[in-house]
Amino acid sequence: MTEIRRTAPFVHLTGRFEVPDHDPAQLAESEWQHLRTRAAEADTPEFPFTNMWTLRFSTCTRPGLIDLGLFLDAHRGGRYTLSNRLLDGEILSEAAKAEELVSVAVRHLPSHLGPVTSGASAP
Repeated sequence: MTEIRRTAPFVHLTGRFEVPDHDPAQLAESEWQHLRTRAAEADTPEFPFTNMWTLRFSTCTRPGLIDLGLFLDAHRGGRYTLSNRLLDGEILSEAAKAEELVSVAVRHLPSHLGPVTSGASAP
């Protein structure tokens, strides 16, 4: 990163995806920290989001995200929903706080999940 800063000082480096050996767990942590930073810098709901104000749950890192069928959506007026499909899914639960729905989402996760894997090797 030092060499990049020296060569292109106008580039803003975030550290996103810059982890040793592309370790999947560290990549997931890097992405999460990036989302948290973006949310803190923007006029956003109280939780980090990916796109369309939705937090998606996946078993692997980018580029091959595999959705687990759980989507936490932020809506105007401070309402949050947990659904089983992006955009037009069945609403599994609603709450006034995102934290409440994260707890519900964890209960909906499959019991056989292991550690996060690399999206590059995902089928």
